[in-house]
Amino acid sequence: MPAKIYPSAEERILEIWDYSKEQWGEKQTNAYVSELVAEIERVAGQRHRWRPFLDDELTGGYFFSLSASLHLLS
Repeated sequence: MPAKIYPSAEERILEIWDYSKEQWGEKQTNAYVSELVAEIERVAGQRHRWRPFLDDELTGGYFFSLSASLHLLS
């Protein structure tokens, strides 16, 4: 199943890209964001890896882990 990346998540990915570019440069940023989007696509078909938010303010979304970091899908 292909991932549906909502506008709010797209906005966050762009924020990640902007921040990462300032910190590590465009080449590293492109590699990181490409890996992040590829993992979102992989996880979309692996529902057993999805975890619901436990915070009442973050309803309707899920998170998954990629390496040692935490990523959110909303």
